[in-house]
Amino acid sequence: MSWFREFAWFIRDMYRQWVGAMTASLSIFLAVAPLAFPAFFAGEKGLLRNQVTWWITSAVAFLVASHSAWGEERKKRIELERKWEENTPVLGLEINSFEGPKIWQTHVTPVTMAIKLLNGRVPRSIQFDPLSSKFGALRLKFDSLPHVDSQRLWPMTYEIEEVGKPKLSAKDRETTHVYERDMLLLFLNDAEEKSATDVFLLTARFLDRDEQRTQTFNLRWDWSKYGFMKDTT
Repeated sequence: MSWFREFAWFIRDMYRQWVGAMTASLSIFLAVAPLAFPAFFAGEKGLLRNQVTWWITSAVAFLVASHSAWGEERKKRIELERKWEENTPVLGLEINSFEGPKIWQTHVTPVTMAIKLLNGRVPRSIQFDPLSSKFGALRLKFDSLPHVDSQRLWPMTYEIEEVGKPKLSAKDRETTHVYERDMLLLFLNDAEEKSATDVFLLTARFLDRDEQRTQTFNLRWDWSKYGFMKDTT
């Protein structure tokens, strides 16, 4: 019955606009026309012309009312779309990384990454495209998240796998967790030539209500500082 209710609302709005048009300038035209052209509206033919003029005026008022009703709904839709876009989820990636080869060799977890909601609605089903090492032998895969809100930082866990090798089970990941740092260093060193800064494009995919959206981040590894940079834009 929703279509019937919406149609009734349309008829109501159009009728309101039609009455407004008929009681405004068009009604003045109907009143002034016989006075301005008395000969044209005189006699039996004049009566018929008066009726035709009234019907034409009503038709014009109907068109004006339809356009006005459509215009009001269009303004409402544009305003809703503007508010919807203003509330589009915007994610932020926070990186805390130690710097220097010595601390990277001695610290079990020299870098942590977390995702956060900077603005907008709560996104769901956040997934990250895997990153390939520069030479392509290794792949960095972040675990998906059910949702992200603005109440806290959401830690990003990951695994590094060799391309073409079987994926580790959950039990194996627990036992090999201590080697994540070493695997990450292997991932970074898997390159033909080392530049001053290696950049890895990380794409996050998530649901905004029922709409699929994406956002990209740049993971920057600075070889001169031997650490990840905080800037991910």
